[in-house]
Amino acid sequence: MVDPATTAQEQAREITPMYNSSFLTADRTTHLKIVIVSLLASITVMVVGIAARPQATDGSAQATVYKPPKAIMATSDAAKSVR
Repeated sequence: MVDPATTAQEQAREITPMYNSSFLTADRTTHLKIVIVSLLASITVMVVGIAARPQATDGSAQATVYKPPKAIMATSDAAKSVR
């Protein structure tokens, strides 16, 4: 037997395009959709990041090394007064 109240609710959901207008009052399917979209977006960002990484063609990785000049000590001969 079909419940007329349930049928009217289901019809209202199909007619109303934004039934879950608030994130706090959203039902389970809306939360699931949000989780799936965020998961797909994060996977897309990871794939783009991995694909954009430069590849070493000759098998040896080389980097430019910066060697700073010899360290110097900065001192002053002015006496410090303590009050």
